[in-house]
Amino acid sequence: MNGVAVSEQTYRSTSRIFEYARLPPVKLKGKKQALVLWRPLAARARYGSDVGRHFRTPYVGRELEKPLLLGTFERAARQPSVQLLTIVGEPGVGKSRLVAELSEYVDAKPGITRWRQGRCLPYGEGSRSGR
Repeated sequence: MNGVAVSEQTYRSTSRIFEYARLPPVKLKGKKQALVLWRPLAARARYGSDVGRHFRTPYVGRELEKPLLLGTFERAARQPSVQLLTIVGEPGVGKSRLVAELSEYVDAKPGITRWRQGRCLPYGEGSRSGR
């Protein structure tokens, strides 16, 4: 069978990003025990960097921005026009959480939606003025 198979470690690291099928264990030369392999079936998400973040705390404090964000997404999905959103704010005000809420909303929809997401370096990183 031709295709891609991943190890247990890769499966555990990416199971939120890809849907997998478990393959029968394989005995490999130099290994005492058979190796469990997984075959990726389909992507569950658009990108891997923030997909693994799941929040355990309730969503609080950005209730006004969330409907605006979701509405902008829906407008972009329905109309042939570009939509740009910039989320700015002091550290800790919920920027990443707001984007995570959008990600959960989009992931709950059928199909895969791709978007471009920029990120700023934390203050001081990559800055030459701090030397």
